[in-house]
Amino acid sequence: MMDVITNTLVLTVGWPRAGKSFWCSQMIKEKGYVIVNPDSIRLAFHGKAFDSAYENRVWKTVEIMIKSLFLAGHSTVVLDATSVTRKSRKKWEKIGEKERFTVKYIVFNTPVPICEQRAQEGNREDLISVIQRMFRQYQPLNEEEQKNCYPKDDLLKPAFNQDEENYELSGLV
Repeated sequence: MMDVITNTLVLTVGWPRAGKSFWCSQMIKEKGYVIVNPDSIRLAFHGKAFDSAYENRVWKTVEIMIKSLFLAGHSTVVLDATSVTRKSRKKWEKIGEKERFTVKYIVFNTPVPICEQRAQEGNREDLISVIQRMFRQYQPLNEEEQKNCYPKDDLLKPAFNQDEENYELSGLV
């Protein structure tokens, strides 16, 4: 008899300041989901938004945290990361096959000028070049990934009014 996979890793997909972390904070409040956030891990390791010398360590910690949260009994874990390339998403699919969890996606298609404005308003002008680079690197979900994508009207729909918040949240690219 084959085991039924009941654990789900939800990957956020979108460039910085697209609303991923805001959405995740709403999911904590509304649904009680646990969030793994590489930015928080970076700050815990070295106190900076980014340091390339620590990236392998950061991502190994992310992987261990996700595995341990599933082992602790959480059925849904959200990875609050950019996940803009197929390679970055495929990595989690492979780990999911091995560790027995499914991967779902939720895509944030916030227009780049809005993300740049948010970076400026948050005194993070350093993110503008990162937003632009990630937008250029962005690879839309392929056909197989789209089958595992949460649409706007799914149960994971954010608890805020998207029009009021100027967020364009889309499950399909």
